[in-house]
Amino acid sequence: MKKLSLLVSFLVVLFISCTGDTGPEGPPGFDGLIGSVFDVTVDFTEADGYEVFADLPTNVLDTDVVIAYVLSGVDNGVDIWEPLPQTLFFDNGILLYGYDFTVSDVRFFLDGTIALNTLVALFNVRST
Repeated sequence: MKKLSLLVSFLVVLFISCTGDTGPEGPPGFDGLIGSVFDVTVDFTEADGYEVFADLPTNVLDTDVVIAYVLSGVDNGVDIWEPLPQTLFFDNGILLYGYDFTVSDVRFFLDGTIALNTLVALFNVRST
């Protein structure tokens, strides 16, 4: 019985607090900025130290955030995107597939305990 009276009391308070006029409308806010999306295709090679730099658009601010994704496959014509960084585990070591950025560029890189020159296939990256 205590539980029922507690529930009824809670519902009464909830409904009473929801009645009345709404307050005045607040001041208008700033228009939001829409982020930009761009694709970059990179090939990792031993000659470039398994890192590639890509220039960012000129409208990137120092308060902006860059998020990178890798195109991991296609399912029935629909792209499958996975966020970076990613850690891949192999029998002979670990591969880190990551990125970092400044206001002017993004650096994609491979790192880890695996010997990078033993990778059979080079990875292609798309970033947004």
